[in-house]
Amino acid sequence: MNTNSILTKTLTKKAINTHQFVGSAREFVSSYNGDFKAAIDIINTFIELTVDLLNQVGLNCLNSSIPPSQDKRKTKNIKPDSKVTKDGSPKKKQGGQSGHQGVTLELVDNPDEIIKIPVDTSTLPPDDYHDIGLERRQTTEVVITKIVREYQAQVVANTQGKLFTASFPEGVTHKAQYGSSIKLNPVYMAIFQLIPYDRLQQHFHELYNVDISKGTLYNFLELAFKRLDRFEQAAKHALIHFELIHADETGINVSGKRIWLHNASNELWTLMIPHEKRGE
Repeated sequence: MNTNSILTKTLTKKAINTHQFVGSAREFVSSYNGDFKAAIDIINTFIELTVDLLNQVGLNCLNSSIPPSQDKRKTKNIKPDSKVTKDGSPKKKQGGQSGHQGVTLELVDNPDEIIKIPVDTSTLPPDDYHDIGLERRQTTEVVITKIVREYQAQVVANTQGKLFTASFPEGVTHKAQYGSSIKLNPVYMAIFQLIPYDRLQQHFHELYNVDISKGTLYNFLELAFKRLDRFEQAAKHALIHFELIHADETGINVSGKRIWLHNASNELWTLMIPHEKRGE
């Protein structure tokens, strides 16, 4: 195969083999026979290669789609440009953006606890001091504690000795049981925050001094699931009869198996249901 045919074959490839092309180009130049078109093709290809190589200079895992594991430049110490994002668009300033409704902690009119702090006049210069008012400051706390609430239902007997016992509140059916606040907490932590059972047990033991088995945690979630049946039916009915809804799905892992979490929603209702199939 002569030099011109090698060049033609090399130039027609979509992905150019750089080393092969350079070698063919050098051979062509050394034996140039006046083929002007072939010379122009070489020059144009060299220009394309140069532009392509220049575009690759400086690319790393921070400014391109190159995974960190494949970043041959080892740019661990390179800090990304703080003024632009990965795609080159300007970054937003830190903090709340324009139009964002912020939350500011403010004084409340009826605090749960008031602690009076008198002035120790013995630490002040000798003088006659009189009270003119107060300066208020408040701290907002979350009190984490275990409360055991005992219900004592009165038992009475009539003249024939028949016993009558006062009714316990709805849901209080056992000698000792977990209250609604304990039941709600793991449902939120496990479902919304995706906390596993082991860490939920640790959470209750260390913060509340309450020991709960994994079976009991599962029962809490099962109870919440059953009680949400009415909501599920109402959401389906509302979404079906709405003019426009958003529908999407995403892959999730359940017990090591990939299934799909389907979502249907509008501005009022959101319904998410897992299913083995992605859909038609």
